[in-house]
This record gives sequence, structure tokens and C-alpha cells, in this order.
Amino acid sequence: MRFSHRYKLILIAGLGIRLLGVGLMIHSRGANGSDAELVWTQLLQGIGGGFAAVTSQVGAQASVPHADVAMVTTMVLLITEIGGSIGSAIAGAIWTNLMPGRLARHLPGVSEEDRAVLFGSIVEVLKYDRGTPIREGVIQAYDDVMKVMTIVATVIAVFPFVLAFIMPNWYLGDTQNAVENVNLKGERLTSETAPEHHPESL
Repeated sequence: MRFSHRYKLILIAGLGIRLLGVGLMIHSRGANGSDAELVWTQLLQGIGGGFAAVTSQVGAQASVPHADVAMVTTMVLLITEIGGSIGSAIAGAIWTNLMPGRLARHLPGVSEEDRAVLFGSIVEVLKYDRGTPIREGVIQAYDDVMKVMTIVATVIAVFPFVLAFIMPNWYLGDTQNAVENVNLKGERLTSETAPEHHPESL
């Protein structure tokens, strides 16, 4: 952004990288995913999320008068937290509603009480060795539920990526923002002191 004086393409790229990372989780979070896949999906999401977090704040701050920068920054962070809470609630609902049924499907010979114990604590699952019917059944149940969760996450991640294309591409020049003709010192710019004209939004 320092050299391009624009933020929109970086925002789109960041959301695209994040979408790729979320989409790859559909396989890497399953029973057949490797450690390398799992690590790379998290790295991609972190890189893309970092790009998106910074550029979305810059875009919001550039679009309001200087007096409203604190408020709009707070709103961006608040919306982010609310979105995270909604996402956690959706994931929790999927897990709570699907996991018991998947355990019953993959562990037909296990009592309902024992399945409830396995559902309530990963520590109990780890007591069984790999290759045993109970451990493998739980893994398959996890695989089923995680696949649903990651597909839902991928679909949701498409929306911010698409919305980024319709955001204004403010020019990030030497003024405090893109809507007031004021320099970084707070001085009103005149036609003589104004920098070379650049289109504010593309």
C-alpha cells in the first residue's frame, strides 16, 4: 500500500488467499489429511487474514472524516468480533447436532452412555489405540462433521471475497483521508498546495 497508494487489490488478494486456505481444509481437516496440509491451510488463512484485516481497516479509515476515524475503526473491530462469535455459534451448533448421530453411525456396537463419554471428552478417545474399532470410528465421525463445518466455512468465506470487488479503491495519498482536503498537519489544502491529482476511487 505504501508504494501502490491503493488497498483494494491487496484486500482482494488477501481474501482470496484466505478462501483458498479455508477451502483446502475440507480435505486437510479430515481423517486422510497430512500434517503438512493442515499446517499450510492455517498459514494460508493467517496470511490472507492479515492482508484482509489491515486493508479493510485502511479502507474504512480513508473513507471517513478525521474526526470519525476512531469510531469507524471501532465499528470494523466490533463487526469482526460479532462475525467471529456468529461463526463460533454456527460451528458449535453443527458439532452439537451432528456429532452424536455420526458417533452412533460409526460405533453401532457401543452403548449410548459410552458414546456420550466419547463425545464429551477427547481425552477419553485418546485412551484407545489407533487401529481399534472405537478409535477409528470416532475418527470417521470427526471426519464427517469436520467436512460439513469446513464446507459451510468455505461458502461463508466467499461472501467477503465477492463484496471486496465492489468496495471503492481510495487513493492513499498525503491527505488525512479520501473525503477531506486536509493534509497530515490538519491544514486545508488549496489548489496551489494540493498534490498532483489522482482519482480518489476506481
